[in-house]
Amino acid sequence: MMDSFYDIVIAFFLYSFCGWLCELVYRSIHGRTMVNPGFLNGPICPIYGLCCLAVIYPLWPYRDNIAILFIFGMIICTALEYITSFILEKLFNTRWWDYSHIKFNINGRVCLSFSLVFGVLSVIANKYLAPLFIALTEQVPAQVKLIVAWVLLGIFVCDIAATVYSILRLNGKLAELEKLSAELKTKLEALQGGSLNLSQRLEKYKEEADDRSQAFRDNIEEFIERFEKLRNARHRFQHRRLFRAFPNMKSTKYAEQLDQIKALFKSRRDKKK
Repeated sequence: MMDSFYDIVIAFFLYSFCGWLCELVYRSIHGRTMVNPGFLNGPICPIYGLCCLAVIYPLWPYRDNIAILFIFGMIICTALEYITSFILEKLFNTRWWDYSHIKFNINGRVCLSFSLVFGVLSVIANKYLAPLFIALTEQVPAQVKLIVAWVLLGIFVCDIAATVYSILRLNGKLAELEKLSAELKTKLEALQGGSLNLSQRLEKYKEEADDRSQAFRDNIEEFIERFEKLRNARHRFQHRRLFRAFPNMKSTKYAEQLDQIKALFKSRRDKKK
């Protein structure tokens, strides 16, 4: 087994890359388009690296027992996926994936079909990947592995920082949209139709604008301009990448605002095709 710090770090990135590659192939075939499936910018899915380490180290003594590898690998990986989903949702107020539409799921965070896949991958990781990676890394001098490990960690930390910054900016924009939406709704309360949503109120306002005072129209139109400018603004590369990687992402705090932006993003993509 690999016991040194840099062996573990390199193994983590190798497994994360393999997981990213599997996701890329699956998502590309399923969605019929190439898309970076990861939460980060780089070609890694850390959850796979973490799961592989979590099933290889404790289960290594049982690597010849396929049943143990499958059952405990399935349990460990499913637990890690559930915990990861919960933590990411609490940190960013966003559900990044949702299995509610799939049978035998738990709170939409994990589901039986993917848990079975994790069991199979656990067997593959212990029986084939781990021995291969150990054989490869044993050929590399310790000093080289140390340098590679720290370089990879440095890139990893920078990638996390860039991704978190981008998500916080997106959430800031959603918060601003929510605040502006609330102000617009308040100003449009004078219009009839209390059950209408914001978009319907805006359409109703435009239809009846001629019947309003000039001051009222100017005030509302200023808010509408600010609202539509903010909503229609071009998104940063990071935001576009996240929308593509997680098309079913849902905001637990700014659901309506995120849905509006995602709808605009999708319409722009469809026009380009």
